[in-house]
Amino acid sequence: MFCVASHQYLSHIHELDLRWERANEIYNEFCESDYNVATKSELDCINEYMDFFYSNQKKYHNTKGEMHTIADLKEAIKNLDDNDVLAMETIDTETGDAIDLFPFYLDVIDGIKLNDGSVVREVRLCQLNNK
Repeated sequence: MFCVASHQYLSHIHELDLRWERANEIYNEFCESDYNVATKSELDCINEYMDFFYSNQKKYHNTKGEMHTIADLKEAIKNLDDNDVLAMETIDTETGDAIDLFPFYLDVIDGIKLNDGSVVREVRLCQLNNK
């Protein structure tokens, strides 16, 4: 289980008791998975499981990096269809779990002054209560 607790995918969980708790959950899931095979070292199996587990959650990740402007967003979604579903994801910093923020609304705030003196509109995606 030490291999899971020290894995790079859990490095954002700074409180050690929470990291060990999450590592224990992941390790138990790993033990029940098809990745736990006797023909490889446990460390190799765990690394493959962790890579699959986290890459599977991010398989549609924007590979162009962070988005800061509407132009960045437009570029990222240019090949999507009008009927594709929109959701936002955040990561629980204590557990490392992915959380979908859906549904949400758009809030536009005029007159935001940046450090360089320019004035822009800020677009916020705000979570609605999921009913």
